[in-house]
Amino acid sequence: AVVEAVVGTKGAGAAVKTVTTSTKFVNFTTKAGQVVSKLKVVTGAKYTEAVKAIKGIFGKKKTILPLRNEMIELPNVQMRKFNYIKRAREAVAQLRRDFNNRARSEFLRHLGQNEDLLRRKGFSEVDIARIKNGQCPDGYQVHHKYSLDDGGTNDFDNLVLIRNEPYHKAITVHQNRVTAGMGAGDSRTVDWQTMNGSIYP
Repeated sequence: AVVEAVVGTKGAGAAVKTVTTSTKFVNFTTKAGQVVSKLKVVTGAKYTEAVKAIKGIFGKKKTILPLRNEMIELPNVQMRKFNYIKRAREAVAQLRRDFNNRARSEFLRHLGQNEDLLRRKGFSEVDIARIKNGQCPDGYQVHHKYSLDDGGTNDFDNLVLIRNEPYHKAITVHQNRVTAGMGAGDSRTVDWQTMNGSIYP
């Protein structure tokens, strides 16, 4: 199903010959991940269909995204249908400047006020000092839950401090693929990740 979603029924016929009845399930799911990850040109509707097929393998209640040659599970992340409307480039650039110059550091300093939460999340004292100073700890990024490229804002409730590997990278790859080819003012229904809280995971 994954191969069909990516390369079509005709291409799938040749591809599935490499998967024999003796192939172990874990090997097959790894191959499925490689099919999606290595075909960098797969975007838009075909990419969405491939992800749906993967969810059929791993379980519909889990959020699974391909990254490089692996399938990444994102605990406590829900995938929901979302009407994505591409924002004008100039408006995105202004919001991005505000984020880089002000919002990111203010958000981090806000998180730094709750040292107990940061310790429960596993941050070291060095990490906490960086956060309190408005800087990301090593291996983390501040991510917009809803993209500035759409209707997202720099408000604190739209920001999350997220571990870069593998979570932020997997989400970014997914979002780029499902919105590929859109121009300013275009709209598209996409599968979008939603998460609660201000720190992930």
